[in-house]
Amino acid sequence: MKIGEIIRLKYEQSGMRLTAFAEKIKLRNAYASRISLSVGELSGIFKAFAAGKVEKQHKNCTRIFLFACFTGLRFSDLKNLTWQNVQGQTIVLEQEKTGAPVRIPIHE
Repeated sequence: MKIGEIIRLKYEQSGMRLTAFAEKIKLRNAYASRISLSVGELSGIFKAFAAGKVEKQHKNCTRIFLFACFTGLRFSDLKNLTWQNVQGQTIVLEQEKTGAPVRIPIHE
C-alpha cells in the first residue's frame, strides 16, 4: 500500500473529508541512495561488541544489528525468526517480502 492510499484510508476511517486539494495530491516514488558500512566499519562494531565496549542499553540492538549484517536478513524476516528456523547448522526460512526460501549456514 502506498503512502497516498494510507492517508486517504485514514481520512475515510476518521470520517473526515479530504479537501479537493488533498484529493489531487499525487505522491511520486522517491529515490534514495543506499549507504552501506565498509568491512572495516562492520569489523569495528563487532570488535567493540565482543570486547564489551557497547553500553548496556545498546547491547541487544547491536546484537540484532550484527546478526542482520552477517546473515543478510531483512528486519521483517528477523522479527519472525524462531528456534524452529534453526535446523542443525542451518537457518531455514521463507522470506516475508518475496516468499523465496532461504538457507543460511551457521558457522562458529
